[in-house]
Amino acid sequence: MRRPVAVALLGLGLAVPAQGQELSEDQYLAGIDEAHPALRALREDLAQAQAARARAGALSNPRLEFWREQPESSPRVTNWSLAWAPPLDGRLGLGKQAADAAVAAAREGQSADRARLRAELRRAFAQWSLAVERRSLLASQAELVGGLARAEGERAKAGEAAGLSARRLALAEAEARAALRDGEAELARAAATAWAWRHDLAPETRPLPAVVPPAPADLAAADTPELRRLEHLAEGAHLESRRAGRYWGFPTLQLGWQRLGEGGLVREGPLFGASWSCLLYTSDAADEEDSVDLGGRRI
Repeated sequence: MRRPVAVALLGLGLAVPAQGQELSEDQYLAGIDEAHPALRALREDLAQAQAARARAGALSNPRLEFWREQPESSPRVTNWSLAWAPPLDGRLGLGKQAADAAVAAAREGQSADRARLRAELRRAFAQWSLAVERRSLLASQAELVGGLARAEGERAKAGEAAGLSARRLALAEAEARAALRDGEAELARAAATAWAWRHDLAPETRPLPAVVPPAPADLAAADTPELRRLEHLAEGAHLESRRAGRYWGFPTLQLGWQRLGEGGLVREGPLFGASWSCLLYTSDAADEEDSVDLGGRRI
């Protein structure tokens, strides 16, 4: 397992309610700040992409060499040399551009993840709020039906009502009490989910009814963080493909100093050299040889 403006509400410093106080949706979301583990976990992909960008911009290390030899009846040879391959073959620039595209994709992915997290938090709060309202209504219904059942039972005992009617109301009361127990269990589950995101909430905190936001005036479905992330990923893949096609590297240049000594006579002077890695075959040729024809398509 790549910023909408609405996501920034997660980091606003809204007031957090005291214990036992009613809690609004905005206050609930305000408790999920940048220090929350859920938001810290979303920064991992971006951090990895930024680290890959730093590696892509690093130059190759120069190679410093020293060696000395003195075979029998031969002058002593001492060499110092410094070799380096300048990044002038185009691969470094393409690698940095591909890494930049990966960082941009990670940023958009983080924005999309934060939006999904916000939607999940709002869903948890809405379920908690609805469970509280449902439990309250079921309690009122059970109390009303229970009162009617008790009154009808008293009338039946006095001979003013049929016993069947009293038993029916007693059965309705039992059903209402069972529905109330289900509502209490649903409330416990919803509250546990909401408290799992906000450990700082007191058990007696009550959620206010969730407010449905107004519909946006313009639904720009073509400009979403997820689509922008895919665009950056496609751009990065194209750049990596171009980078992979740069088969020939720049020659390694060498500069050094040589010293020859024999019988007290010393001769010395500079050394210049270059080395080049020769390419024998390309991956395209290998892919062509290993491909298989399936119905006119080669794989």
